[in-house]
Amino acid sequence: MPEKKTARKIEEELKEKLSGYALKNAMDFVGFMKANEMPPDSGDDNWFKYQGENICLIITGHCEPKNMSGNGDNWSVFWANCEVCWGENGVVDKELEDFAHARINPCGKCPCEHSPGIRKRIFGKAYENSCYSTFCFDNPDAGDLEHIKTLAKMRKQNIADMKRAE
Repeated sequence: MPEKKTARKIEEELKEKLSGYALKNAMDFVGFMKANEMPPDSGDDNWFKYQGENICLIITGHCEPKNMSGNGDNWSVFWANCEVCWGENGVVDKELEDFAHARINPCGKCPCEHSPGIRKRIFGKAYENSCYSTFCFDNPDAGDLEHIKTLAKMRKQNIADMKRAE
């Protein structure tokens, strides 16, 4: 008989694998997502979802070597396949736009098996070889998390708009 996979809470995994600021930042992000109705689905590899649609995924231990913290606490946030919507009234803060463009995840950089890359338009700029995981945020600090939270709110609104249009 095949072994049944036991779902674990993301907080348990984070506490087991992270410490210090990495743990604090990861737990802050999890708390934000839950408070904003975008909880992790422990039965689906901890994808954070809104109305059944993927938003992002936390992975521990997968970071670019140049971004690794000195104590080995590594975590990444991979974004779901999406084309990022514009902000309210078609306006996006330039700082947020630059932050997002600097973290585009090209196909082949992450551990997913969705290749080849696909064409996406992110805040008006076209990317020809984007990974299924649109963005990769390696070891985000508190400042990065503010931008990531804004992107999460935008994605949530995009999903809500899409569901209303159905």
